[in-house]
Amino acid sequence: MKHRPRDSQRKKVYRAGWAVSEEISSQFDNIHDLRDFVDKIFRSKWRKALWRKHSLDERLHVQVMDGRGRRDACMKNGWKRQYQIIFPRTSRSQLTILHEIAHVLIEEIFTIGRGQKVAYHGREFCAILLKLVRRWIGPDAARILKASFKKQKVKYTMSPLPKLFRCPHCGRTINI
Repeated sequence: MKHRPRDSQRKKVYRAGWAVSEEISSQFDNIHDLRDFVDKIFRSKWRKALWRKHSLDERLHVQVMDGRGRRDACMKNGWKRQYQIIFPRTSRSQLTILHEIAHVLIEEIFTIGRGQKVAYHGREFCAILLKLVRRWIGPDAARILKASFKKQKVKYTMSPLPKLFRCPHCGRTINI
């Protein structure tokens, strides 16, 4: 598998999120409520439909942990599709949670599902983050985040799938 593309819009994505986080999302007071929210998302019909659409295996384990000793939230990619999402007290807003879940979804859909490595905060990530925000916070919040993406010049639409051409003579398939 080729190397992951450079994460060229990481700073822009964080700026866009920070600019609107307090306006569009609430904070979770304890790790138990946060775990319930994450479990609700991963057990939802919405997530299951996404898995069916991309022909992904249902076996997936996401562990939510408190972030003692950490300054920022993060997602750790484990072995055999086991993920850890770590949330210190200062990073327990709905938007931050959805941001970390978007990392899990990107890993599943693109790296595992398609065998394609994409940038950690690339256009595919931002498109999925907007879908998550629309579904789990609301359409108004998604509009506000999208406007912030535009202001920061963040690319947020899915990249088109490569166009394939099959040679009628030799049968080889090539990207055009």
